[in-house]
Amino acid sequence: MKVLRRNMNNSQLKHNWLAFFVELIIVFLSVSVAFQLNVKKAQSDERSMKIYLIKNLKAENQTNLDEFNLLSSYRKYSEDEVKALLNLLVSNNLELDRHKIENSIMNIINIREERIQTAYLDAYLNNYLKDYTLNTELLKLKSTLQELIDHRKRYYDWKKEHLWEYLIEDIDLVNSKIISYEKISNIQFRNSLMFLLALEKGQELLHRLALEQMKLIDEKLQIKN
Repeated sequence: MKVLRRNMNNSQLKHNWLAFFVELIIVFLSVSVAFQLNVKKAQSDERSMKIYLIKNLKAENQTNLDEFNLLSSYRKYSEDEVKALLNLLVSNNLELDRHKIENSIMNIINIREERIQTAYLDAYLNNYLKDYTLNTELLKLKSTLQELIDHRKRYYDWKKEHLWEYLIEDIDLVNSKIISYEKISNIQFRNSLMFLLALEKGQELLHRLALEQMKLIDEKLQIKN
């Protein structure tokens, strides 16, 4: 009887261990499957986020490209206008060139600026999913755009003080007419134009550099697409 009971106990113990082992395998498989599903979901989410960032970065870069291409001729024209005005003032034929001088001054006073978008550029650079081969070019562009923005602020501040405020009593902005040539004809104004020409060249240089960088980034994004 004791032998039978001992055999039954051993058999029950083996059964319990087998059941425990089966449950352990089931738990292990469940955890493994859940982990794999989570990994796949995370990878899928990462791919979706990367595709989303690339798509919007490409659209933003194209918008900036269109804007910069549109204003490329203006940047060169603005620089040429300052040169033309300097030549007219140096010639000292103010009465003969009155109409040309009026046009040049009005054109110089007016400002057109690039509307720069950087939301997705910043989002891409701040995201851990970024592609480091593209990252280098984006960092260069971001640096150039910031330099352009800073230079443009100095450019506007200088124009406000040395053109708008300086000539406020000498020109009629509404009718685009010069009221007095007293300030316009003096050497101080010519020196100011020389400095303005340097600012215009700086603006044009940064504009052209940013445009080249945008084109390179567009090519890289086309490959990724």
